[in-house]
Amino acid sequence: MLSEALHGGAALATAAATATLVVPPRREHGAAAGAAVLMTAAMVDTILGRWIDPVWWVSAQIIVAVALAVAARVAAGSRRAPVSTTTLHESIALLFMAATMARMVAGQPGAAHHHVASDGLGATVAVLFLLYAGVTVHHVRERRGISHRLHALLMAGAATMMLAAGWSA
Repeated sequence: MLSEALHGGAALATAAATATLVVPPRREHGAAAGAAVLMTAAMVDTILGRWIDPVWWVSAQIIVAVALAVAARVAAGSRRAPVSTTTLHESIALLFMAATMARMVAGQPGAAHHHVASDGLGATVAVLFLLYAGVTVHHVRERRGISHRLHALLMAGAATMMLAAGWSA
């Protein structure tokens, strides 16, 4: 019961965070909004219907996280140029979400080697959560726009609820 409530709260927080970037639409929010829409769709589908197998959502999130990082590096044009905190924040959020989803479904009937996957993924989820929390604090301090700050805080709240749901199940 608690796990379902936490997952529902995380989905609502993720949807609200996505709305902060897509309403009204802005060009500079494109990559972050796309990542947020992907995470929201994955959560809603996994919680409500599983029309798409979670392994595809996990794969899509990992691919998009890597693509965001590569695109940011190419756009910067230099190996020494820093990656924006927005790109870093979204990439780590995608990786955290992917690991959380993989851990969530690893222990279910039909999942191969669930005992090994759950333990290893649990540590991965914890490390990604700590990394995400640190990047979120830095991102909120650095960004001046309310939409990115609100988005980051709502997503951090969703990540916290997802972490708690994973350990309460």
